[in-house]
Amino acid sequence: YVEPERKSDLAPKMPGIIQKIHVREGDIVPEGKVLVELQNAEIAAQRTEAETILKHARQELERQTRLWADKATTEKALQDAGRDAEVADSRLKYVEALYENTLIRAPFPGRITRRNASVGDAVGQTSGSAAILTLVDFESLVMVADVNQADIGRLRGVERAEITVDGTDGVYSGRILWVVPTADRVRRVVQVKVGFDKRDERLYPQMAARVAFQAKSAGRRVIVPDGAERNGSVMALVDGHAVRTDVSALRGGEEVI
Repeated sequence: YVEPERKSDLAPKMPGIIQKIHVREGDIVPEGKVLVELQNAEIAAQRTEAETILKHARQELERQTRLWADKATTEKALQDAGRDAEVADSRLKYVEALYENTLIRAPFPGRITRRNASVGDAVGQTSGSAAILTLVDFESLVMVADVNQADIGRLRGVERAEITVDGTDGVYSGRILWVVPTADRVRRVVQVKVGFDKRDERLYPQMAARVAFQAKSAGRRVIVPDGAERNGSVMALVDGHAVRTDVSALRGGEEVI
C-alpha cells in the first residue's frame, strides 16, 4: 500500500470553541498557513492592552534616559522605567503565545486529507483529543511492501523495483529506500519501504499496491575468440580493414580475426 512518510494529525494546544476553519479536504497549503482559529476575542483584547502598555513603558524609558543625560532625574527613576519596560515586554510575549495557541498552523507544506470537526465544536477538552485536520506531504509518499521473512535476504541483490498501484493504470519505477528492522512474528513478514522515482496526481495515501523487485544487472560482457586477444587488444575488421582495437572499446558484434 501507499503511505506518506510525513503526516500530521492537527489538534489545538489548548481547549476552546472553533471559530473558523479556513480549509477543506483536498486543499494544498503552505507551511505556516493558519488552518483553524479558536474563539480568541478575549485574548486578542489582552494582546492589544499589552501592546499599549509596552508602548507607554518604552516612551517613559526613553524620557527618563534623556532626563538622566541632562542630570534631571534620579537613578532610581531610570531603573524603575527600565524594569517597567521589561515587565511590559514579558507580558506581551506571554499574551502573544496564548493567542498563538488558539491557532492551528500547517507545520509543513502539504494537502488536507481529513477534516473531523466543524465551526462551533468544543475541542481540546481532554488530553489526547481527536485531531481536527490531517495534513499529508504528498511528496513523501512511499510504497510499503510486506516481504516474507524467508525472502528478505534476497533483497541484497535488488537494485530497482516496479510498483503497480491499483486504480492508476500505470507502473511506477522505484528503488528500495530501507528495510524496517523488525518483523511481524504472526504474519512472518518484514516491511520494506520503496520510493517512487516520480510521483503524480494519481497517487493517494492508503492505495493498494504491488511491487516487483529487479536484481542488479551483471553488466556488459564482450566475448572474443580464443587466442584473438594479445596484450589487451584484438584485430577487428573496420570498413573491411584489420585494425588493432583495445578490448575495452569493443561493444559487441564486431568481427574479430
